[in-house]
Amino acid sequence: MSSKKFRCDDPTESCPLSVSKEIVDPTPDWKCPCNNPHCETFREPIKVTETRGFKSAIKGIFALLVVALIALGAYRFITADRCEGKLNSIHESLEQLSSEVGSLETAIAASQSTQGNQAAIAELQQGVGALASAANGALAAKDDEKVAALQAQASEFEKQLQHLQQKASQPLQTDELRTQAGQLVQSLQQLEETTQTTQQESACDTHGVDYDNLTESVRAEMARASKLARGNDDTQGRDSDKQQLMVIGESLTGIQQSLNAYVPLPPVLFDASEATMRIVTVDTLGVRLLQPLILAQLTDVEIQTDGSSSYVRSGEEKILITTTSVDQAFTLLAEGKADLLIVNRPPSEAELAQLGPDFKESRSVAEVIALDAMTLLAHPETELETYHINDNANLITANGELNELVKSLAQRWGLQPITVDGSTTETAVLLDKSVIGLGAYHAESRNIRAKRLAVQATKDTRPLKPSPFTIATEDYPFTYRVVAWTPQSPSQNALDFVQFATSDKGQSTVADCGFVDLRLRPMQGSVDPRILAALGEALGEDIKSALRISTNLRFATGKSDLDLKAQADLERLPKFVAANYPKHQLVILGFTDSTGGADINIPLSKERAQTVVDELLKSNVDTKAAGLGSEFPIDTNETEAGKARNRRAEVWVVKP
Repeated sequence: MSSKKFRCDDPTESCPLSVSKEIVDPTPDWKCPCNNPHCETFREPIKVTETRGFKSAIKGIFALLVVALIALGAYRFITADRCEGKLNSIHESLEQLSSEVGSLETAIAASQSTQGNQAAIAELQQGVGALASAANGALAAKDDEKVAALQAQASEFEKQLQHLQQKASQPLQTDELRTQAGQLVQSLQQLEETTQTTQQESACDTHGVDYDNLTESVRAEMARASKLARGNDDTQGRDSDKQQLMVIGESLTGIQQSLNAYVPLPPVLFDASEATMRIVTVDTLGVRLLQPLILAQLTDVEIQTDGSSSYVRSGEEKILITTTSVDQAFTLLAEGKADLLIVNRPPSEAELAQLGPDFKESRSVAEVIALDAMTLLAHPETELETYHINDNANLITANGELNELVKSLAQRWGLQPITVDGSTTETAVLLDKSVIGLGAYHAESRNIRAKRLAVQATKDTRPLKPSPFTIATEDYPFTYRVVAWTPQSPSQNALDFVQFATSDKGQSTVADCGFVDLRLRPMQGSVDPRILAALGEALGEDIKSALRISTNLRFATGKSDLDLKAQADLERLPKFVAANYPKHQLVILGFTDSTGGADINIPLSKERAQTVVDELLKSNVDTKAAGLGSEFPIDTNETEAGKARNRRAEVWVVKP
């Protein structure tokens, strides 16, 4: 409601109201204080809204504040709700991009994976190893159905191998995958910009931390995508896969060739009771040595194998070869069930006793026909060069054809290998750099890929690798003999076979089979000055060079009696020297074990050498004797076997 309020505007300021400038709200009986009859002339009307008092004003102000607060809350609610929606939208975009990054990681891992391949390769390797063992058993048993099943299994392994080889040869990361990773980086950069812009435009204090966390999450995903775009090619792992697959492939090919070469046998060539000669042997000697020797000795030979027995027919000759265990071999000879026994270890005293009270080891019943050795193989990249006997090494054998032979040889020298899957020891060591594999010299190819380790018997002996010379001299510690045994009253067929096996043609066949033959050969190289001095002393002149011949003539304990091989070598020497060194002189250099001092051993070593000289002089071979006592040991003097190896005489050729 409006009133007729006014302010006095008297220019003469005669009225006190014109001076105070106060607003007047006249009542009906109000009068001007200056009694100016013209007061109304100077009144300036004032329009003022009536507030109904102070309390009303307070209430009005409070009401306005309430309305303002409600409006502000509503604004913030609307703003917060809008921020929440924008955050959710950005979260959804981030989740989608994160999912795409994860999918791309999986795709790239699959394209360059070595871990996935390694598991499959390990499984394939194990399967092929088991296949090798099963194939050996099926082929030995002549099991037609089993062989057919294994042929099918080998074909499946071949498919798996080809698949893994194809994966190992594929590009580690394709351009398409890297391009996708780069596109994801760009999308995440845009999302980061969107997040920051939205936060600034929204000016929302409530979700400030949420925006910051979201930005960090976007950046983390961006780092993942950037790493994928840069790439991380694992070429080393892929090369390792290829190497493993190549070795597995070689093993599988060998197994398939053996299985595919299998031909079911017809009925046996003759009944066992019709055999004109029965040969008993052990391990793989029947197939790897006896059959080739018989093929070289006889004509028009037919050979049929049935399990552990082989039937050989040549005209009227019918030879039955039976493979048995090493423990049973001498028993079968003692029981009269063998005309000839071919074994790769010496008999025990108990086994000799089985053969009769007068039976003893002599050339009348035994003859060395070949030499072989247990070898130690390692990965070609290993730094290991020498194996020290009694080392606590990680020794293994492969569960292939030679497993039983190698295990029995290892047991002979106190070694305890672990059997692993694999067709050959060489294959096994090519797959594992941490192991040392035990093998057989005769079974290893001339182009062997594994590294042959030198063997050192003691700290006082030289490390030696297996070779035709170190095996022929039996200096290599793990050398063993292949010996033919007959009863005390041998058959003519048995004698004929032994005579052929030790002939030049027979020994050539022995060498062709991978064994070391008995034919003598020289070794050229530097000679220790102490040996040259001993040789010169024997000849009474200074010498600067000499050749050692590939034999060691060994003696029994405390005696000058030569052993089997030494007696045979003594028969070979005159013919060998006459054919190759007619103008040279021989010096027999004797050695002893460490029992006793130099005052005993040097004369004893020369005495033993003189025994050999006396025999050679009977064949008109110009020979001298020398002795070096217990010097230059080739084995330990802590065991009887080691001492026996150290008691020896070397044969040297010197040109005056």
